[in-house]
Amino acid sequence: MKKTVQAKRDHETIVKKYNTLHLYIGTFFLFIGSLSVGILMVMFFLNTLGFFFQN
Repeated sequence: MKKTVQAKRDHETIVKKYNTLHLYIGTFFLFIGSLSVGILMVMFFLNTLGFFFQN
């Protein structure tokens, strides 16, 4: 009985670590995606500004 309880506890800690790892990876990808979208928007904005100032 004691062995199964220990195994269950180990399994729970593994699942918790896995969930936090997934959370970190998701947050990282979300941050990178928003950053790239922001950079693209800024580039497009500067491009249109340059286009207006050329004329």
